[in-house]
Amino acid sequence: MRMRWRNSRGSVLIVVMGVLSILALLATVFANLQQIERDIARNHVDDVRARLVATSGVEHGIEQMKQTLNLGVSGFRSPNWRYHGNDLDETGDPLLLNIPLEEAKNPSFAVEVDGNPLNADPTPKLVKVNGKEIGITSFHNTGTYGIHGDFYSVRVRDLQGAIYINDGVDQPGTIDTNSDGLIDDKDSSVSQNLERILNNLGANASVGVFNLGDKILEARPSRGYQHLEELKPVLGADDFQKVERFLTAHAWVESERVCHSTSFFLPERPSA
Repeated sequence: MRMRWRNSRGSVLIVVMGVLSILALLATVFANLQQIERDIARNHVDDVRARLVATSGVEHGIEQMKQTLNLGVSGFRSPNWRYHGNDLDETGDPLLLNIPLEEAKNPSFAVEVDGNPLNADPTPKLVKVNGKEIGITSFHNTGTYGIHGDFYSVRVRDLQGAIYINDGVDQPGTIDTNSDGLIDDKDSSVSQNLERILNNLGANASVGVFNLGDKILEARPSRGYQHLEELKPVLGADDFQKVERFLTAHAWVESERVCHSTSFFLPERPSA
């Protein structure tokens, strides 16, 4: 009887050790799940904060443009509102202008080292993000993870000289000029002229995106492009970056003129 009791005590110890191991494993799993949930929640909060900061940047840019335009011609000619990419001296070098906003060192309304955008020194103030130096348009007085840690960059574009890629939408043609088996707005004379203009732009040596018009018109939705970003999958990221500054998806069209969605002036009608 004594031998059996000793054997039973040993087996109970093994069972207890097994149960404790399972409980320790479950505790580790639950702790990892809680950490994952906290990370997901924090990422969601950061995403919402980033969107709010970006929205405030848009509002700030609009307000700055209103103040700039209120200055008249001098305000419009000011280099302060223009997007300079990585052109730190603001000389207009086209190779330095074609830089994505998230990498630009001299965005629109950039914060400058001397804090005075009206003097002759345009050197922007740079901050380091993920090991890269970039310029900023402004920042919030408070920050999520540090003082002035919530900042934004703005890019203002003058669309008056941009090519309207939705020209000809809702203007159906009369014959199947592009031989796609359909007679639609891509066959209209307006769309065909747009296609030729874009092809000429793409064939320019400084651009180098061949058959640009063919690609854009072929993929254009019936409602037109709502944002230029829709051209990325059509052209590819590299070619899109080459032509983005020449194009616009926003304008309103009259039968005799095209007016882009920036400030414009209509000629006065002659008096009777």
